[in-house]
Amino acid sequence: MAGQLYIRDPKWLLMKVHEPQKPGKYGVYSKPIFNERDISSNGLHLIHHSGVDLATSIDGLYTRDEAITIMNTCFKRWDTIGQLIIVATPFVGFSQKTQRNEKQVVKYWQWLGDVLDMDKTVFITRKSTFTLRKNSGADRKQDVSFLKEWGKLNKLTVKADEEAARKKPRKRKNAPIEKRVIEEYPAVLYNEKFHAKFYAGVLGDTVEVLVGSYNVHEGVGLENLSFKRYPLPDFLEKYTNRLLPEVTFTIPELEDCQATMLLIDKQGKVSIDCKNRFKFLKECDLLYGGEE
Repeated sequence: MAGQLYIRDPKWLLMKVHEPQKPGKYGVYSKPIFNERDISSNGLHLIHHSGVDLATSIDGLYTRDEAITIMNTCFKRWDTIGQLIIVATPFVGFSQKTQRNEKQVVKYWQWLGDVLDMDKTVFITRKSTFTLRKNSGADRKQDVSFLKEWGKLNKLTVKADEEAARKKPRKRKNAPIEKRVIEEYPAVLYNEKFHAKFYAGVLGDTVEVLVGSYNVHEGVGLENLSFKRYPLPDFLEKYTNRLLPEVTFTIPELEDCQATMLLIDKQGKVSIDCKNRFKFLKECDLLYGGEE
């Protein structure tokens, strides 16, 4: 198989695979890496294909099982090439308090912790969603101290507690909105009066958005889901400023770096080369904003 393996030290491996029968067509796969033993094709996820337009491919009704697969692909894509991920949903799993639903809530939060890079993720939800998560753990004899030690959700749980305890400034009539700047991630923000669901990846000057009726759960029930792209200012105006008008997000810069690449030709011969990240992303049509 002809392709290129790209390492964004020390976190990600990208593989660009050309299709021999379709000139100019290729797929880009990714996975996190932690050491040299991870440099293999095992566990790679497809995050981009040159022949697929996500904006036209993801649009319609999907079962919840299909929707969570689509979401997984987008999260992996944004984890790898994005600067900021926004998860806005009033619910994770089903909100009714039953033993079965509580087990599912634990499962879905664990999945989110595994699939998302928490160091660049914002959660916008209701307080009751985190309360249900904690109560579900308590019913399984897992208290809040357990949650704070629970892997990748450690920071998120701490942030959720801090946000719940934060005193909101009093709103004076006709007074201008005091902006709150979010600079550290992960972040948890609450809004008790929304039913919208959207999931966004900020990629330079462009934002990719999954929007529809779907919150994080599985099943055969149908949900509507669409993939859209916006210039960053339009996304902020249409989505986050409507949901949290008092909040401004600091967008981390897209960092460049030298990339170690394993070049694999059609005969399977391997050679080593170096290339900077922006150049690789631009060659794959995955560079939004930034410069070479």
